[in-house]
Amino acid sequence: MKVAVVTDSACGMSHLNIKMEGLFMIPLQITDGENNYLEGENITNDQCYQMMFMGKHMKSSQPSYGRIQEMFTQLKEEYDHIYAIPLGKGLSNTLNTMELVAKEVDVPFTGMDCYSMANIELVCAVTARRLFDQGKSVEEVDQILKDMAEHSITLIMAEDLKLFAKNGRTTALAATIGGFLNIKPVLVITKKTEGRIDILEKLRTIHKAFHFIVEEFERFGVDESYEFCIGHAWSKENAELLESMIRERFPKNKLYVTDLICSGGVNAGLGCVATQAIRVPKI
Repeated sequence: MKVAVVTDSACGMSHLNIKMEGLFMIPLQITDGENNYLEGENITNDQCYQMMFMGKHMKSSQPSYGRIQEMFTQLKEEYDHIYAIPLGKGLSNTLNTMELVAKEVDVPFTGMDCYSMANIELVCAVTARRLFDQGKSVEEVDQILKDMAEHSITLIMAEDLKLFAKNGRTTALAATIGGFLNIKPVLVITKKTEGRIDILEKLRTIHKAFHFIVEEFERFGVDESYEFCIGHAWSKENAELLESMIRERFPKNKLYVTDLICSGGVNAGLGCVATQAIRVPKI
C-alpha cells in the first residue's frame, strides 16, 4: 500500500528546507488584519516578526478548506492512503478539517494528534515517512507515533502574557500584573494539557525561567532517547543561554537551535523562547 504523509507549515519544514518524497505540506494562513499570507510560501519568519515589531497584530489560522481539498484530490490519484500529522487538535481544527475533506474526496485517511506543533510535529512526520518507506503498516506507524507524541513536551518562556491575553489565552488582568512585575511565564503543551497551552509557572527572571524549564524536563522523565529543539522569535541570545543550560544537564542528547516558525511566534510573541523534548524511536 502506498501511503502519503501530510503535515502543515506549523512543523517548520519549509523554513528548514526539508524535502522528502511522499511527504507533503499544506500552508497555514497568516494575517495582519488587512492582508492574508501563506506560511512558508509568501511570508518568511523575519517578515512576520518585522510586522509584529512595527505594531501589527498578526494571527494564524488553519489551512483553507480548498487548499486541503486540492491536495487530497491530487494525492488520491497516486496514493492508496493519506496519513496526516498537522498541528495538534488543542491548537487548531486542522486535523478535523482534514478528516472532513478526506471523506468528501473519498480517500482512506488516518489522522494523528501530535499534541503540539513545530519540531514535535516535524519529527513525527519525518519518522512516519521513514517507517512507511521501510514497509511498516499504517497501524504500526500509528502506534509508534502516538507513543512519541504522548511522551514529548513543549515548554515556552514568553516575554509577557499581553499577546496571550489579546488572543484570549489568558486574562487581561494576569497579563497586566505579569508585565508590571516583570514576570516571565513558562507555558506547557503536552498530552496532559490535551495539546492546549497552559501556564505552568511564573518566574521573576529569564534565568529562573530557564532553570525551571531544565528541571521540568527532568521531572517529565527526559533521558538519552530524547532530542531537543529550541525555537526563538528574535531572541537568539536567550535561546543560546537556554541551549547552554540544557547541554550542561543533558550532554549526550541531540539539540539544535532555530528560528521559531511564525505561526508559533504570532501567538507566543516576540522574544519568546520555545523548547521541545521529543522521544525519538530507533528505526
